[in-house]
Amino acid sequence: MPEVLVIGNMVADLLAKPVEGMPPRGGVQVVHHLEIQSGGCGTNTANALARLGVQVAIVGMVGRDPLGDFVIEDMRSKGVDVSAVLRTQNALTATTFVAIHADGERSFFHHYGANAHFTKADIEDRLLDGVKVVHVGGFFSMPALDGAPMAEVLQAAKARGVITTLDTAYDTRGRWMAALEPCLLHLDYFMPSLQEARALSGMQSERAIAGFFMNYPLKAVVIKMGEEGCYVRWDEREQHVPAFRVERVDATGAGDAFAAGFVAGILKGASPEEAGRLANAVGALAVTRVGATAGVLDMQATVEFMSEKQSCGAT
Repeated sequence: MPEVLVIGNMVADLLAKPVEGMPPRGGVQVVHHLEIQSGGCGTNTANALARLGVQVAIVGMVGRDPLGDFVIEDMRSKGVDVSAVLRTQNALTATTFVAIHADGERSFFHHYGANAHFTKADIEDRLLDGVKVVHVGGFFSMPALDGAPMAEVLQAAKARGVITTLDTAYDTRGRWMAALEPCLLHLDYFMPSLQEARALSGMQSERAIAGFFMNYPLKAVVIKMGEEGCYVRWDEREQHVPAFRVERVDATGAGDAFAAGFVAGILKGASPEEAGRLANAVGALAVTRVGATAGVLDMQATVEFMSEKQSCGAT
């Protein structure tokens, strides 16, 4: 029985580095590194959770194509339960071309593919039974499920006593709060990036943003701030949790790895602040290698990394 059920987008990532710009029309740009990995917010978070030793299953959708085969087999090899993954003949597996700049920052070219066909009807009630956490990875990346349909799934999970968590992607369709608000009524932990949180709330500072979202019945708001760490607001408390300093190779999936670290911390009974520190460590490790989760370590090694950084005085 999995501890965590991830509901999320599933993608095949084509990663190229370094890419500093588009070649001229009809031209060619040579890159030094090019590979394919399983990706997407849901996939990345599930893979990172499995690496951390959490029993995790994912429900999502891929196409009946070679890329779908690859994503499923890659996740299975990492220890993720993929028995609930659906296949469709109506679309190809979602694909993202990730252009990685020399400093590790990324630009994306994304095709929704099968994720656009993933609906509430594809999430059987039995999948919610017995799990401790339901995590939504990549909200705004599953157009037919985002909004009221996802809220109904979260409500059903809450009715079973399941902890609910949600991580957003950037909303390219501009729905923002119109789609998210129904879900906030059935969430325990909400963890957007600062950019996404600003777009959702209309606020600029972390404190104002957190105050806005804590008007909903959340246990905590966790704002991802990249190299600045994260800001956590829970109960009547707030804390800026500083990041761990590492050499950034590729920031792809760092936010998804962060989400995995936070969920793993909550599963262990950590406070939101402690879970935020673990999340910062998992996110930091993720950026040290090319690919969304290649740099993520197991829990023991992650804890050792945190201890070493602390003993060296790094933040």
